[in-house]
Amino acid sequence: MLLSNRIPVNQFTYRDPSRAEIAAAAHALDLEYRATGVSLDAENIDSRVRSFINADRLKTYSVYMPIVPKIINSENNTYIKPPMRHFIRANGKPVSKTVQARIDELYHQMKFNTRMLEYERQAAYEGTLLARPTIDIDTKQMSIIKLTPADLTVEVKPEVRCPDKIEQLVYAINTFINVDGVFKEATITYKWDKLNVTVITKIDNVENIEVNEHKFKESSTAQGGVPWATLRYISDSTRYWGPYDGGLLSLCQLRSLLLADSVHRTQANLYELLILAGFTSTEALEATRTSAAGRVIQYENDKDAEGTPIKGSKEVKFISPTGIEPEKVWEIWDNILTQWMRMRGHSPKNFETSADPQSAEAQRLSDVALRDIQISRRQFLAGFEQDMFELVKWENNTQSNTVTIPEDTRVELDWPLDHQIFISASDKVSYYTFALNSNVLTPVDIIRAENPDLSEQMAVDLFNKNKEFNKEFNNFTKNEADALLGEDDV
Repeated sequence: MLLSNRIPVNQFTYRDPSRAEIAAAAHALDLEYRATGVSLDAENIDSRVRSFINADRLKTYSVYMPIVPKIINSENNTYIKPPMRHFIRANGKPVSKTVQARIDELYHQMKFNTRMLEYERQAAYEGTLLARPTIDIDTKQMSIIKLTPADLTVEVKPEVRCPDKIEQLVYAINTFINVDGVFKEATITYKWDKLNVTVITKIDNVENIEVNEHKFKESSTAQGGVPWATLRYISDSTRYWGPYDGGLLSLCQLRSLLLADSVHRTQANLYELLILAGFTSTEALEATRTSAAGRVIQYENDKDAEGTPIKGSKEVKFISPTGIEPEKVWEIWDNILTQWMRMRGHSPKNFETSADPQSAEAQRLSDVALRDIQISRRQFLAGFEQDMFELVKWENNTQSNTVTIPEDTRVELDWPLDHQIFISASDKVSYYTFALNSNVLTPVDIIRAENPDLSEQMAVDLFNKNKEFNKEFNNFTKNEADALLGEDDV
């Protein structure tokens, strides 16, 4: 909505960003997260400094500090220790070992936990992420296609009655296609709706259109629809795109200006100001054509009491620049960043420079606000995983001739315990001993807590192996132990 002359100047009007604005913001944040957004500093400075000379000078001395990765990674770490997935039939019983092995194989092919860690974080700063599994035509293995609003070719036509759902999805990719032994540049546009996927291949301005029925509507548990899963942490019934992290983007823009200005002030303070009193502009330029190292300021001659210039009062002198010191600009930035992160739920202790250790309970309490946000997002991640599993199941059952996954299978997530912080080994032993004696944890839980990469079955196997080894070792007689160690070691 545009501003109207009838609206008082002390009132604001708000509107949703356009698709182009969403793409631009998401793309900028994506560059920042990848720490390749150096070029964004120049754009951010231009947008805030009107003087061309000042803007150019700030860009010359700008320094790029990628702040987004640390913030996003610390706020979105659910899949550092991925959940255990239980695949359950409608009767409440788990799937057969054969089906479980096939599902494990598919998730391994997709590198699913690694992908989910990436998707969890990318959806946090871009606002929305779409994904679907697909069978690679060459390897016959399952992989994942991902789309985000940073790609301006991605267009979503929402459903009329439920705008948070997809009626049609369109995106394009640029690639090269072998045509009669010659690789030619091509644009492939995909259009997905609830019935078909249309592929438009354009080479040399010639389009080839292919329409295929995807048959996802025949999937009984998913109840049809466009076969894509959507991940976003904020949604409503009036719009499809979730909001990008505008606060984080504005912080990056402020960083561009303040850090560049801080470095520029440091650079300026390395030199004194050359004052040429009584010189004309021409004389000043001529005198400093090859020797001036910093700014040159030209003054008129000194004047007497009547205001008449005093002849012969030319003077050359140096003075130190005054104004805000560089460290003051840096202090402004540091205070803003600290307060900004506190508002995001980060503990003030994370900004302290003290080396004094704190207990696990103290650390957990200090991060409780941030942890609550992370836990609240699990339901969105769980919903996304369920939608993805429906697609995995459908894709496997229709595209593969191997093991069929029963249609009534669903996935339930078992999130691991919160990350534990131990000051010492005895602290860790005390906690695990209490948890085992209280039946809060099992040995398998502890093994997975120490090694999150292990699946539940791998942890069980390792526990049995260790148990058998310890049993055999404890049965050694003293003489056998002495023989193994050697007399000198006894």
